[in-house]
Amino acid sequence: MRPIAAATAATLGLLAALPAGAASINLAQDFEARGANPAWTLRASNNTFTLSRPGRPDLVAQAPGAAIAPPKASWAAATADGQPVAVSFTFAPCTSGEVRGPIMAEVTVGGETLRGCATPRPASPAAAR
Repeated sequence: MRPIAAATAATLGLLAALPAGAASINLAQDFEARGANPAWTLRASNNTFTLSRPGRPDLVAQAPGAAIAPPKASWAAATADGQPVAVSFTFAPCTSGEVRGPIMAEVTVGGETLRGCATPRPASPAAAR
C-alpha cells in the first residue's frame, strides 16, 4: 500500500481500480456509509470522517491520506483528542440488512468494528460552481 496525501488525491482525482470489468471510483469525491445492528452513518469528505450513532455525539476524525491497495482504500484517522479511527472501503457490491451499495465499508473505533455499505455522494450545487 502507498499513502496518498489529501492534496494529491484531490488534485489528481485519484481513481481506485475495481475488479476487472467494473467501473472506477473517484476517491476525491464525498462518500456516505451506513450500517445496522448497531445503526450508524459515516460521512467521508477530504480525509475527514464524521461518524454518527444514535444516542452518542458525532465523532469527527481526520486522516493524513489513504493507503491504496486495489480494490481497497484504508485510512488511519484520529479524533482531535487522539482516539484512533480506522476506515476502509472495499470496492465490491455490498448488502448489509436493507442497506445496499457499491462499496463495503468498515469503521473501527474504541475496539468496536462497524460494517456496512458506502456510496458516493453527489456533489452539492454549491461545490459545482
